[in-house]
Amino acid sequence: MPRQLSEVEKAQIVSRIEEGWSIRAVAQLYNRNKKTILKIKQRWEQEDSLKRKIGSGRRKLTNPEQDAAFLGYLRNNPFATVRDAVLIQHFLPPNRPPAGDCMRKSIQLFEEYKTGLDKCLILSKFAKHLKQSRHYCHRQWSIT
Repeated sequence: MPRQLSEVEKAQIVSRIEEGWSIRAVAQLYNRNKKTILKIKQRWEQEDSLKRKIGSGRRKLTNPEQDAAFLGYLRNNPFATVRDAVLIQHFLPPNRPPAGDCMRKSIQLFEEYKTGLDKCLILSKFAKHLKQSRHYCHRQWSIT
């Protein structure tokens, strides 16, 4: 499978077509299908752009700041468990805060966690709370 064309190559293709080259001749020169060359030409004419479109895959649910904070927590606390890291990460500014009762319960559990009482018990309560509220269905963290 041939590699993707760079923006420079796409610009060269558009310039050759504007110079009067045929689609077929340009396709042979770059060893590409005529349809590929035609799509590049059409995108240039319609959108005035040669960049690729954004993919249609699943969007990332955390932003770079949250990712950095999560990794920073793990670097600063080398003996922390994944459960601790997930718990702390949950309370960074969220993309979509949980509503109503779920948020109150989460805050209550976090306050108990900060006081340093029985952390294992609190983490198990928190895991149960997350499963019940299905809050982590939309994130890719695993608490079990």
